[in-house]
Amino acid sequence: MASVRRKVTVGVAGFEPTTSSSRTKRATGLRHTPRQAGNAQRAHGIHHLLMEQLNLPPYNYEVRNQAGRRVILDTVRKRFVPLTPEEWVRQHFVQYLIRNLDVPPALMGIEVTVPIQNRYYRADIVIYGRQVEPVMVVECKRPSIQLSQDAFNQIGHYNAALKVPYLVITNGMQHYCCAVDHAHHNYRFLDEIPSYQTMILPINYVK
Repeated sequence: MASVRRKVTVGVAGFEPTTSSSRTKRATGLRHTPRQAGNAQRAHGIHHLLMEQLNLPPYNYEVRNQAGRRVILDTVRKRFVPLTPEEWVRQHFVQYLIRNLDVPPALMGIEVTVPIQNRYYRADIVIYGRQVEPVMVVECKRPSIQLSQDAFNQIGHYNAALKVPYLVITNGMQHYCCAVDHAHHNYRFLDEIPSYQTMILPINYVK
């Protein structure tokens, strides 16, 4: 993408990206083409909520007014959270991970605390393997935010501590997925986001 600079940090020190196709940032496709909003989604009123229809499959979200503000149900944390443009993206991406990529909700963390050099950060979504080891970090931005180098730097900063094999950034409209091989200090951008069964394989087994 012309709007995204080539240089990228993905939490593996000692190398710079090359011009090879696998190391050049490019938008990642979804495994399922997003459908048009169904009747249930229209009934909730996207336009009434002033939220954009995203490049993600729609789902039957639950939104209500609570103490004078709009909130949306987070099915992973099992509670309502303030509905912001970023949360709108995050909840849609969570459902995409669960419904389309078979990620077990019990092995997903939302706003996970990441300690780095005596400071604490929060990763939007962390997916864990069967032994509860982190395997993917997802950074969500609001749709109006361009996916620039800053977003890659932010998720790379988290990965310096978590050392996951997969990194994703999304603004709900564009998605980038990167596979990181920490053992060989290598990485590549993927054409699609892997299923959960692929996420938990050793990275060198992934074609």
